[in-house]
Amino acid sequence: SHLRAFCTLFDVSLEWLSTGSTKASVNFDSKLGSVSVPFAEIQNLTRSAIGSHFVIDASFLDGVDIKNALCIEVIGNAMEPILPDLSLVIIDTSDTFIKDGKYYVLKQGDRVWVKILSYTSSGIRVKSFNTDYKDEIYTFQEFAKFEVMGKVKCQITTR
Repeated sequence: SHLRAFCTLFDVSLEWLSTGSTKASVNFDSKLGSVSVPFAEIQNLTRSAIGSHFVIDASFLDGVDIKNALCIEVIGNAMEPILPDLSLVIIDTSDTFIKDGKYYVLKQGDRVWVKILSYTSSGIRVKSFNTDYKDEIYTFQEFAKFEVMGKVKCQITTR
C-alpha cells in the first residue's frame, strides 16, 4: 500500500517503479481514493503513445473501469462554456455506442474533437455547445470514417 501511495503521489505507475518499464498502466489506491488515469496528448491519441498520467479522485470515474479510463485535454472553444479551453475530460474508451445527446471524443485522422452526438433519420448530428459553431450532419456511411474514442464521463476544469 505504501508503494501505491508513492506511485500516486509522484504520478508514476507501479510497473515503472518496480521494473522501469514505460508501459502505460492505471493505478488505484483504495485508502487514498485516488486513481492515476493515462493522459493522452491530442496530437498523438493512441494508447501506445501514452506516457504520463493524471491523478484524480476515484469518485470522478462514476463507475468506469479504470482500465478503460483515458484523460485528454480539450483544446479550443467549440464546447464552451460547458467545456472551456484547456479543460481535462475523462473518457470511457469502452463506451463507444452513441446515445442521443451525450458527449463523445471523436477522431478522424489527426483531428480530435469533443462533441455532442445525436441521431438523425439518415445519420449522425455532430454538435458543438458553442452556438458560434454550426451543427454538422453526416450520413452513417460518412460517419464511419470517424472513430468514436469514448464517452465523456467527467470534466476537470483547469482554469
